[in-house]
Amino acid sequence: MIIILFFVCVKPIFALGKEWHPQCFVCSHPSCDRVLDPNDFETHDGKPYCKFHFGELFLPKCFACKKPITDVSFILILFTEVD
Repeated sequence: MIIILFFVCVKPIFALGKEWHPQCFVCSHPSCDRVLDPNDFETHDGKPYCKFHFGELFLPKCFACKKPITDVSFILILFTEVD
């Protein structure tokens, strides 16, 4: 009997100060198995999250539509005196 083994070396990624197998760096939401890009994810309490679940869990929600507010916009209102 001949047994042939193949080993594939996968370069680890570095995120959150730790090394990860690329396939193990996934969203921490219990129902999400999305593999995360180490350059494009969010964190909460030291755990990685995809942007969707981070928004659903941790961002403030709009009063009207209840969707996460994902960006901060500043509106400058200028008042002028009218004579």
